[in-house]
Amino acid sequence: AVAGGFVGLGAAIKLWPALLIGPMLAPDPRRGSARRRLVGFLVVGGALAAASLITSGWARSASPITWQSERGLQIESVPAMPLMILRTFTDNPSWNVFLSDYNALELEGPGVGLMLKVATALTAATILATVLLTVRLVRNLRRAPQAVVVEAVLLAVLTVVLATVISNKTLSPQYICWLGGPVAALLVLRTSGWLRRHVLVLAVSFVLVGALTQFTYPWGAYGIMAIPLGS
Repeated sequence: AVAGGFVGLGAAIKLWPALLIGPMLAPDPRRGSARRRLVGFLVVGGALAAASLITSGWARSASPITWQSERGLQIESVPAMPLMILRTFTDNPSWNVFLSDYNALELEGPGVGLMLKVATALTAATILATVLLTVRLVRNLRRAPQAVVVEAVLLAVLTVVLATVISNKTLSPQYICWLGGPVAALLVLRTSGWLRRHVLVLAVSFVLVGALTQFTYPWGAYGIMAIPLGS
């Protein structure tokens, strides 16, 4: 119930963590635990949503959705990568990086509209994949040992977080921290031998990505903005 409540709290703060309740509905040898996680999620998430609605009104409560739709293509995002490669390694001056009203470094120029549509399609695919993954977990883990259930749920959570990061048009540097939670949990648990090696590789990779992210932002951000045209 506490775990479900924390997911509800995350959804109230950042919205997308609501997806993580899906994998946590997997059946568990401890009777009723999946139901309690769902109840915790609904109680905490519902209470915070109601508090926002009562104190700030509908427009403020729904604003995260409208804000997201108004955001542009952030230079750190995966969908922006092809255009950033063209901007960096060719002498084509068509793409400009600017600081948006959201304090984000966004890209404008040819192909930006197309990549925004790609990001939207990938986000929809992430939601669909989360639903399908949840269905598979619920169907296939009914009689599985608790250790197997925990591993499967954590891997599913990591998958959902990765898909969310990859599909997002507004990938901000701090999003890399989201990947640490499920990987840390897998490291702490006594995971299967075949899985532990892969988790260690993931952990090292994420630390390296985090270090490169710190180098890129904030230290290298102005350099990225100022050095286009293959120079």
